[in-house]
Amino acid sequence: MQLLLIIVVIQEKMKNSRLDKFIADNLNITRKQARSLICKGNITVNETIITNSNYQVTLNEDRVYFNSELLIAKPKFQYFLFNKPKGYITASKDRAHNTVVDLLPSYFIKDKIMPVGRLDKDTTGLLLFTNDGELAHRLISPKRAIYKTYIAKIDKLINEEDILTFKNGVELSDFKALPAELKTSEIGEYYAQVKICEGKFHQVKRMFAAIGANVEELDRISFGPLIKDIPIGTIRELTSVEVKELYSICNM
Repeated sequence: MQLLLIIVVIQEKMKNSRLDKFIADNLNITRKQARSLICKGNITVNETIITNSNYQVTLNEDRVYFNSELLIAKPKFQYFLFNKPKGYITASKDRAHNTVVDLLPSYFIKDKIMPVGRLDKDTTGLLLFTNDGELAHRLISPKRAIYKTYIAKIDKLINEEDILTFKNGVELSDFKALPAELKTSEIGEYYAQVKICEGKFHQVKRMFAAIGANVEELDRISFGPLIKDIPIGTIRELTSVEVKELYSICNM
């Protein structure tokens, strides 16, 4: 029988893990369910059936199988790009609204894989998820000035005065936005592209309102070096190159 091989990079140095925890983490099941599999003889370590849940697995040496399926430990940190649809708030749970977590695998909560920053309920587009807390903190820190690019459908044509206003920093009621790049979009005459390095509450919509434009649709197409390249409502893991690029712009 051909083995189904699941491979992910181990980003930690050699260390041990209890067998029941290892199985639970890698099959996304409870520890109780993992212990049941172990007791039934469904788990093999280095070609030996192990029925002791306390057995210590050396993560980057031992080969653990579940019914001939080779399991290799998840990396310490995980990184995902999600193309958020409309109608979902960026939160882990909310009694009144649907959240982006409702659309994602259940293990995201268990592994503390959370969104980096926020998108408004009716804003679509690129949303980064990770459990790398230090990277997430740096990416949303105002000191880093990480640029995000949006495509906005608005109800007026932008002109040179609007472009200059964004370039000089839009005056809002409670703060002055940092300089932003505004230009027309190839999508259509009532579409505009804006590039900002902040992300305050409803900021893009408020900036357009300041020049007399109402935002009808808003879609984030980039976050730092990341480009939205997947269909709406889908998710993918970042490549190692993309992770390195994020680390680079955050001086990590």
